[in-house]
Amino acid sequence: MNNASLELGGTNWAEKDGNILGYSVGDTSGKYSPQEFTFARGSNLSATRIDRAGLIVKGRENVMLQSNQFDTSPWSTTRATFVGGQAGYDGSNDSWAFVDNTNNSTHLIVQTITLSSVATFSVYAKAGAVNFIAFRYEDANVDYAYFDLANGTLGTIDSDYIDAKITSVGNGWYRCEASRTSANKVVLLAAQSNGDPTYAGAGTTALYIQDAQLELGLAASPYIETTTTTAQAGVLENTPRLNYTTGVANPYLLLEPSRSNVIAQSEYYNTYWNINDVTIEDNSAISPEGLQNASKMTEAATNARHRLGSGSTTLSTSGVYIASVFIKKGTARYGFVHFSGAGAYTMVVDLEDGTITDTITSGTIAYQNVEDYGNGWYRCSVGGDITAGTASYLMQFGTAGSAEPTYFNYVPIFLGSTSNNIYTYGATLEAGTYPTSYIPTYSVSATRASDNCYKTDASDVIGQTEGTMFVEVDLNHTSAVNDYILQVSESSANRILLYKHSTNKIGCFALIGSTAIYTQLTSGAFTGINKIAFAYKSGDFAFYVNGTQIGTSTATFSTSATFDRLDIDSYILVENGFFNYNQVALYKERLTNAELATLTTI
Repeated sequence: MNNASLELGGTNWAEKDGNILGYSVGDTSGKYSPQEFTFARGSNLSATRIDRAGLIVKGRENVMLQSNQFDTSPWSTTRATFVGGQAGYDGSNDSWAFVDNTNNSTHLIVQTITLSSVATFSVYAKAGAVNFIAFRYEDANVDYAYFDLANGTLGTIDSDYIDAKITSVGNGWYRCEASRTSANKVVLLAAQSNGDPTYAGAGTTALYIQDAQLELGLAASPYIETTTTTAQAGVLENTPRLNYTTGVANPYLLLEPSRSNVIAQSEYYNTYWNINDVTIEDNSAISPEGLQNASKMTEAATNARHRLGSGSTTLSTSGVYIASVFIKKGTARYGFVHFSGAGAYTMVVDLEDGTITDTITSGTIAYQNVEDYGNGWYRCSVGGDITAGTASYLMQFGTAGSAEPTYFNYVPIFLGSTSNNIYTYGATLEAGTYPTSYIPTYSVSATRASDNCYKTDASDVIGQTEGTMFVEVDLNHTSAVNDYILQVSESSANRILLYKHSTNKIGCFALIGSTAIYTQLTSGAFTGINKIAFAYKSGDFAFYVNGTQIGTSTATFSTSATFDRLDIDSYILVENGFFNYNQVALYKERLTNAELATLTTI
């Protein structure tokens, strides 16, 4: 088999400056040269992926400026000075001595910042002459959170805080964190005693501090350094997502259409959500992203529907919507997800093994599925049709009581027990016929833009009069529209492509001068991982899927067009599909049928 003119992925994924790299034969010596693809998604941090450990990775941002430069604006101090170059928690000399003065008053450092979403502030701290550090978030109220650095315990935490933690990192250092829904200032204070920010200083080092961070969400994530601007980590803006799927050793390139999570609070349930005959304990378990930010839902001892129901939600478009939430077994075995639309759609799940034990509907369930995320977590999804408008309780989830429960208004009803609980995380309600990757929200709905991966000026790697296109791709979900998988083109009138048909069959298509030269569909529908090849040459076309010849053609063509663009999805259609790409390859020759069979064999 001849060398590919371009290869991308497989066991050798590579990135440069946020773009995917492919490789092509660069000269007669057969050496390969890098080929850079353009990748674009949008300017927000709403996208997620799955890492090698099977954990959800988000886009993260530290919005505290000068996060470890406490003597620099926009930090301001009152009755305190800061001296750098101190021994830090991480073996560096990057911590700061928090030196009080001799006044009998408060000793503090403050940064003004507007916070209107669920967020967590954190800082590393070590006791000096005093044993407490306090946070003060200021908005309409002035609320304190105290941390005991001598004993590694929480002190007084005012009720406006969602949660607070103190975590030892060794050698007397602790990471202190507290979550809240709003603030216009973040203040750090030294304190001699719990609950009292006022004391007479001695002009000595009261505390040591290092690495301040303020980020969206209910829990502190790994530290991100900032200077005069905010800084980001994780799944960044306009960067490709290399996604690990279950049972696959190498990552796949995840490309998805644009989707919006219309649920305003996907992880924090004490605002926006209606809480009915359950209690919610925030940050009580490790979530699918590996942080302690999953909630425990405990039944009330009442004969009722034990559930959370979404608050007032506006849907701008009619059609199929999917409700999804991550659920893990606690002491209760069965959970449910419900969606109210043109009908009512409810799915009950056995949380011991992820099986669907019961469904009930007044309409037609358009989609239902349970996906195993490991460590006992299941993403449970159900959906159907709905008309645009504003309503509450569009999405509900909770405990089910049994495998086949009794229902009231299509929601399980039973006598609960305060000893029964489940864990929950990551609620999503999105328009579409299948769920896409998780979109987190923290007080308002969020939209993840569509992924686009393409290469222009690619005529030197595309066969012009003959060639072969190959792709190994995970066709994740069924779809009701035609989704392009891979295409070479000169314009919408001149293109050769592979696509997934609205019937979920796999197809090939050659359009020359706006005339369809060859089109072919598989006889059956396909999902999951597939190897697909389309060889083209005037008078000699061939189409293979998973080692099987689907069709051939002797159609002829000639064109003055120069195929110069390669799209891994589509720029012709409005949106691409939801696919994980393992490998893409182009050949400037029409491979033989035997080579096509070998290339596509699973």
